[in-house]
Amino acid sequence: MTIQQKTFVINSAEEKLNSMWNARFCYWPKLWEIGKIDPEEAEKTALSLARSGVNAVMLSHYHFRFDYVHLFPEIEATTKIVVAACHRQGMLAVEHHSSNLTINNGRYKQWRLRDFVPRDIRTGVAGYVPVYNNAWYCCINNPHWKEAYFDYISNFIKNTGADGLMHDDIHFAPGWFYCACQYCREKFKKIFGYALPEGKEYPAWENFEHPAWRDWLMFRRISAQDEFMNIKKLLGPGQILFGCCSVGINSTLGVHDPGYTYEDFAWGANVLYEESICHTRNETPLETYTFYSWKRFFLDRKYYQALSEAKGLPCIAYFYVPSLAENFFCWALTKSFGHGYIAAAEDREKVFKWEKPHESLFEKPVDLADIGILHSAATMTVSGADSRYYLDELRGWTEAMLEDNIPFKIILADTEFSPKRLAGLKLLILPNITCLSDKQISIIKGFIKEGGNLILTHETSLYDEKGAKRKDFALKDVLGVSYKKTIQKINLSVYPVMQRNNNPILKDAGERIPYFGPQVISSAPRKFSDIIAWIEKYNLFGVDAPDPAIMEGKYQKGKFVYFSFKPGLMYATEGVVPLITKDYRKEPIKRKELSVAPLWIDEKIPVYKNILINSIKSLVPAKDFFLVPLHVPQGVIINSYRLADRRIVISLLNAKGTSLKPGQKMPLKQALRYPRFKEPIQIKLAVNSIKKVSLVSPDFPGEKTITAQSVRGGYVLNIPASFLKRFLMAQVMLD
Repeated sequence: MTIQQKTFVINSAEEKLNSMWNARFCYWPKLWEIGKIDPEEAEKTALSLARSGVNAVMLSHYHFRFDYVHLFPEIEATTKIVVAACHRQGMLAVEHHSSNLTINNGRYKQWRLRDFVPRDIRTGVAGYVPVYNNAWYCCINNPHWKEAYFDYISNFIKNTGADGLMHDDIHFAPGWFYCACQYCREKFKKIFGYALPEGKEYPAWENFEHPAWRDWLMFRRISAQDEFMNIKKLLGPGQILFGCCSVGINSTLGVHDPGYTYEDFAWGANVLYEESICHTRNETPLETYTFYSWKRFFLDRKYYQALSEAKGLPCIAYFYVPSLAENFFCWALTKSFGHGYIAAAEDREKVFKWEKPHESLFEKPVDLADIGILHSAATMTVSGADSRYYLDELRGWTEAMLEDNIPFKIILADTEFSPKRLAGLKLLILPNITCLSDKQISIIKGFIKEGGNLILTHETSLYDEKGAKRKDFALKDVLGVSYKKTIQKINLSVYPVMQRNNNPILKDAGERIPYFGPQVISSAPRKFSDIIAWIEKYNLFGVDAPDPAIMEGKYQKGKFVYFSFKPGLMYATEGVVPLITKDYRKEPIKRKELSVAPLWIDEKIPVYKNILINSIKSLVPAKDFFLVPLHVPQGVIINSYRLADRRIVISLLNAKGTSLKPGQKMPLKQALRYPRFKEPIQIKLAVNSIKKVSLVSPDFPGEKTITAQSVRGGYVLNIPASFLKRFLMAQVMLD
């Protein structure tokens, strides 16, 4: 058979990395037999992938690599054949394997692999992972593991010609008590200046009020940072380096279980990559309903977009979905941000062949939103294990904004945070961002001093960046109140909020608002008239004097709204997931168990949506947004970004079929629906002039042109309802 060949088009390290902005990845589809791969069959497979629009291939076979030490020469030889076949078709080939998860008790050269096992901080006992037949994660701080793995991977990349590495499973053993081997203890003492405590009964363990526990959690993150910087140095600037990560900002599970955030990986990785998984409070297994839980996945994409902009790195996503029908939706959601996607075989050709001629729409996107919501990796790490303390508060705000298509972006407090990152924002929301350094506080104060607006909730700024509690709010001069105490529970679990003056923030909220959560008690504000609502505290002897619950005020040129409680928490919901009660880390979950119909429970208190949205609009009227959704039917997901050539890209994704009733059940293989819209979509952009607006979509050929209507303060795009079937993108060219 004659195989069509191409000249490999990537000629330099810079070109290789730049190509990741338009990477169309898939996994090599055929599991080869060690030492018996047919080069001609490899050529046929590579040609087929290239013809389907693929330009980058992930190689992921013999995944738990140290289980196959005896086969290393054969794995290298067969990989070399596949890489060469990919290169001849103009495709990059990236190696993907677990760097440190193994069950192998044997040796690699002079290293006995069992000696790399991690140790429990409390007992010193070796840690294993029952779900993988008592495998273990080799300790990433163990110098002998580093030498063994670095020796292996440097030779592997050089000998196979692979274009980079997906560095996977850079975990400590699942669970936050690992690793406290002698090398981790030495490193901990070097960083923090004191010996890591020992003993099962030591009071620090799982105690977030103890500085040693907080230092321990940060130590694990620092170790992940160091690992990626070391691998980056080993591979050199010409190699693609991914970190395989399923950690976003929907759950504390990621930072507390394996011990990292992607902000740690980004110290060394030159491509961002997320395995998009919807972890929930009860740590459900991988398979999730992406279609019905899209708000959670949208938030993670916002997080990765923020990191992409802060670091100047391209981003790739891979979704675990319960049915093939969800692949298109996941691809469209990813492309709404301009990110790359690893596509399933069934949809690959359709979406990639559409994507290829529109590559310029996805190069180095920059979020257009003028409302920022601050995310703090430090708060996520050291403020407690329960997502309801911080992340659910953040998520409630974002879900309310998503439902009303109010554009927002994530601002990273701990990565490249500077006045420049806040430039152009009209509003910054701090959803119980407790852990902030003096430098971060100074930047936030500078923002409001110069006319920016703030929304702050609960214990924001009460702790420093290491999680140590301050005596008072670091932003007390902005708020005009001092911290007294936090009440977790006052006899009753419901704290009714009393409102006054018919303030628009509490429009249609009623006289009392139910609240289930902690409450900050503060001093009286500068002016009594700043109080919008107060809390009624019930006790056995009657009703105490009221304390401020919601306040508004001014600070120099800017304005603020402060909630002493957590309103976002009252509007956050879990994703739609299979209701499995097992701990999947300890006991394997069978596919048939995932097929049991789950129950979706809507935990939101509806009145809080109005409170959240009204507080935003009290500081930034809707007409002042850069992008204003004048008329957008319920179920349309909008995202927007600008490109380097000043083009504006607006994506519209049909999620109308995701509406669920509380308590509604659905089978795992629920058919996805994309109901049609009947009303036109109207979006206003605050721009001075528009040259052309064109629409492209995988649901219709070519492009469609629409006119932009000049109005006061900008232009209105009128998109006919018939144009949006599943997904479309509007390209706005400015004069």
